[in-house]
Amino acid sequence: MLSNKDAVIAFARQERGNSKHIFHDDNRKLYSYGHHFILATRLDTGEYLINGDTYSSSTSRHTSLCIRHLTPNVIIPFSALNQVTTEYSAIKMVDRSSDIYIPRIRRDPKTGEIIEYNEHRLGSAVIEIEGKHYLSSIDAGAKDRGGYFLVELPENVTSVDEAFDTLFPEDLARDAPHVRQGEFFFEPTNMQTKELSPVEPLYEWGWYDYNVQHVYQARFATKELADKHLRRHIESWGQIEDSSGRMVHRFPIKDQNNLARYFPNAGTGHAHIVTEIRQKDGDIYVRGTIRHPEHKILVLGKIWHRVYVNRAVRSFSAGGNVD
Repeated sequence: MLSNKDAVIAFARQERGNSKHIFHDDNRKLYSYGHHFILATRLDTGEYLINGDTYSSSTSRHTSLCIRHLTPNVIIPFSALNQVTTEYSAIKMVDRSSDIYIPRIRRDPKTGEIIEYNEHRLGSAVIEIEGKHYLSSIDAGAKDRGGYFLVELPENVTSVDEAFDTLFPEDLARDAPHVRQGEFFFEPTNMQTKELSPVEPLYEWGWYDYNVQHVYQARFATKELADKHLRRHIESWGQIEDSSGRMVHRFPIKDQNNLARYFPNAGTGHAHIVTEIRQKDGDIYVRGTIRHPEHKILVLGKIWHRVYVNRAVRSFSAGGNVD
């Protein structure tokens, strides 16, 4: 039985050999504790793809061994990557930037001693999957250890810098003053409140039983989808004769000030909640503050800002903390 370090080195050398908690069984994937958590995988190019998800403190130590001994490597949270593909061997590396280590200090709760340490933040990587390019990175404007994103790029690129450049909104002038939170860009304007119109209330469709005044939890984007699923539901239970009170009903969306609701293709995960939101000629304007759990509060004040969204084709979030 090998040590954890030697098990990782054996995998790198394509040799047999496992530790009590780290093992590989096909020379392609390295696991921590079980097949439920892949530590790393070897690509066709000989490079290594290391899982950036955290699972436990011991698995994080296993990940650190992989980072040191499996080189060259790129770290990407597999919980995000798995939403695109699980065929890791076919992934091609286009470009990458180095990981970042931020000096930090903390106080030991038991001894009161000040301890210096380096906080690890993932670098950026551009990968190719089935001819499409994706950018994996950490948002520089995120707070704490949040802000990880994986996005499909609108066009293929040759570098990390080019990838960020191609995400810039098409309609926003490059030299225009603006601020950003996540995928949203905000350009200050001279718009007055009287020039803008309230946004139309947002609704989603669900089911309601008028006989017993019961609201079903299922929600759908359109009336047609809700009606289709309601009919299937009734037929599956054979209760057509008892279902006269069940009807499709329109329900107002609770988070009317969630900016993402007005840009259906923008990002994933938590909502961007804005104080005030209005519109004109199809464009969205906001002011006040914008809150998101992974970003610092963005203060726009009393000035109306026009909203733009980045050009990402699709966005994928990690399932948990990212190492």
